[in-house]
Amino acid sequence: MSSKKKKVTILIILVVLAAAGAGTFFALKSGVTIPFLGLSEQLSKQPGVDIGKKPVLQPPQQDKDVYVEEDDLAAYYQEQKQKLFALTAEPIIDYWVASSTAIGDTATSSILAASVFYINEKGDILQVKETGKASPIVSSSFGKPLWLKQNVLGSQIAVKFESGKFVLFDVKNKSWREMEDGVTAVDFSPDGQRIAFLKENQSQTSVYIQDLAKAKQPVTLIVSLTAVDFNLLWTETGSLALTPKPSYFVNGQAWLINLSSRSLRWLGGGSGYSLVFSSPFNFGLEFSSSARTESKIGLIDKSGKSLAELSFSTVADKCSFSLEKKVAFCAVPYSANKSSGLVLPDDFLKRAVYFKDEIYRIDLESSAVDIVFDLEDTLFDMVDIKHRSDQLFFINRYDNQLYLYNLGSL
Repeated sequence: MSSKKKKVTILIILVVLAAAGAGTFFALKSGVTIPFLGLSEQLSKQPGVDIGKKPVLQPPQQDKDVYVEEDDLAAYYQEQKQKLFALTAEPIIDYWVASSTAIGDTATSSILAASVFYINEKGDILQVKETGKASPIVSSSFGKPLWLKQNVLGSQIAVKFESGKFVLFDVKNKSWREMEDGVTAVDFSPDGQRIAFLKENQSQTSVYIQDLAKAKQPVTLIVSLTAVDFNLLWTETGSLALTPKPSYFVNGQAWLINLSSRSLRWLGGGSGYSLVFSSPFNFGLEFSSSARTESKIGLIDKSGKSLAELSFSTVADKCSFSLEKKVAFCAVPYSANKSSGLVLPDDFLKRAVYFKDEIYRIDLESSAVDIVFDLEDTLFDMVDIKHRSDQLFFINRYDNQLYLYNLGSL
């Protein structure tokens, strides 16, 4: 009998950095220009970074050897498929997962541990009830949506539409409210009670915060600076990160704004730079391009200090942190439909390439990495992974539908 041998070796290398003195902070006033330096020069000026002299600790290698007879492959895949559910019966634009208590949802589902909503190409919002079944919540008249961001409880979302307009949606009240014209990026505070947004005017970007918990929802100007083309990430209660729009051809830079002092410090940067952050546990994953088709992924703390390097390569849109435990999940490609002339993350963001993924789970306390989803006989190019109550949600870029994978046993 012939056999198929699969061997997966996953290595996580811890990097310990010696702490240096306090870093330089740039107090911002209207019109201050960020000093865009070369990456090596920037790194040499940052606290806790010692170029070329970083001690490396290598823990025991995490090996997972799976030997599967060809005759048993169907059963091997079927075991995973029994825990996999296609939640939507139509292509979706984006989705979010809400706390049932926070939105007053008393309905129960046989498969869902939380309330799940999505927005379709028409701008309609629907709630998933069972596999392939959804109930309409509300429609919209703002055109085609592009993507959304949710607050931590899923009680409010901010949707960007093709027109460039951002609109807030309150789940409990089922109401839309347009944001100011000219908004280019948004993110919710870690407690979900405030929203930060950027507005660009020619070469100047202004950062604002709106208090959603107060009756009049006042808006406060935080800083204005001479720089454009940034995304926004609310990393912790007192800090906002300005992150670049990632491209292999751009040496992007991220900056951290202290909301109390309204000062700015350098956070990280590099070719194709992007950042994913866990505000509950103050960890981040930073991505930069080490080659045209490969990324360097590092685990950082809230100040940008490097804690570990991950040995696999993927893009930021395929990684996320759990809200409930110190764990990250990444969809990691092992094949693609394009093999020559590939440039990442650019081709991925332009949908010029599609991948075939498996999902890695990274335990940030034990440094263990294991594969939790490995369905080789089905095409899954996974983005927007969310973890709730031992359930993984993701969008498959091949059909733009929403899927659920149960991590626990059935």
